[in-house]
Amino acid sequence: MRASRRPGQLSWSTVPSALIVPHDVVGPAMAGPGIRYWEIAAALRRRGIETTLAAPPHGEDLVAVAARHDSLLVTGPVLEQHPGLKGLGVPLAIDWYDPFLFENLARGVPMEQHEGGVRTLAEQARCGDFFVCASERQRDLGLGMLAAWGRLCPQTYAADPMFKGLIDVVPFGVASSPPVSVGAKVDGGMVVWNGGLWDWFDPLTAIRAIGSLPGVRMVFMGTRHPNPAVGEPTMAGRARALVAELGLGDRISFREWTPYASRGELLVSADVAVSLHVEGAETRFAYRTRLLDCIWAGLPVVSTLGDVLGDELAARGLGIAVPEGDSAAVAEAIARVLGDTDRRGWQAERFAAMAEEMSWDRMVEPLARWMAAPRRAADRQSTEVESAVQAPSVAPETRTGLLARLRRVSG
Repeated sequence: MRASRRPGQLSWSTVPSALIVPHDVVGPAMAGPGIRYWEIAAALRRRGIETTLAAPPHGEDLVAVAARHDSLLVTGPVLEQHPGLKGLGVPLAIDWYDPFLFENLARGVPMEQHEGGVRTLAEQARCGDFFVCASERQRDLGLGMLAAWGRLCPQTYAADPMFKGLIDVVPFGVASSPPVSVGAKVDGGMVVWNGGLWDWFDPLTAIRAIGSLPGVRMVFMGTRHPNPAVGEPTMAGRARALVAELGLGDRISFREWTPYASRGELLVSADVAVSLHVEGAETRFAYRTRLLDCIWAGLPVVSTLGDVLGDELAARGLGIAVPEGDSAAVAEAIARVLGDTDRRGWQAERFAAMAEEMSWDRMVEPLARWMAAPRRAADRQSTEVESAVQAPSVAPETRTGLLARLRRVSG
């Protein structure tokens, strides 16, 4: 994302490689990262900050386009793919909302790919002037990474002892316009799995729970990532196989991917959403996009314990938290929601208040404040532009060798 301090409107620039979401598709069918940057760009525009959202696959040279703006927001391996961005002398914001390192570990990626993710984070930590994340848990993780890479130093401490000027929280937000209902309620109850079936989730427990609830239907809103390079995760195939094994094909259906603009139709017609995961570091540091949409639609959620948003919904009486892998507890929770015929009334006000509290216009405030007056970090203000294109302080070869030695010692 490239922003200037001149008021204007949201614009698009298709470039050879993504500036914002290098692993995603920004368009009608968007996953969480694409939705995040589309909504952030729109919220910045509403604040009078002219914003250009750059996405793949073709178009102008990315560095040349970026050079025309006052600040940059990047994520993923963009700095490695386009090293010229580091030599522009433009204040650089880094988004750490997506804990991809833990996602990769949950996928079981090989060591070489894991090391690549570590290098990506190290380069971001070295080059960023301002960092944003989605929760206080993520901020603690980010502070640890910045400390390890020498960014929490006398200069940054003197500028701000709480380091809010270096890393702040910009959560995922809730859309301002309410969803429109066009469908009728399903007899017996409708459960939705709002989002993808990534390998760190647990749709199998949800399927078994539905099998024990006669008449209840369920739809999975996304099985194949809109980015062809990602495709369909292994867990989606396992979920389909279990549905077939249990003979539930007449009550459980799968959508390839629900377009962003039409997601509200299904959410409003549903009675309850389910979001289940397996325990792990990914869960602790994730910020579930799907649960924000449930707040937007006023849809109660049954979620596994340990998710920061799911636990918050349960604490506010807008969801039920259940133990990991407990299909009986999931079934009981779904039945409780379906049996509470008055819930739509008493929950509506709480959902509306939470949606207002978590609106994109509120959530984007720290980033908008920084982009309105972008600045270099205190420890980078005296750094020459040319130094930004030097190799990382720990070169890839050195890091690979160190990890190899650690493996030999531990093995």
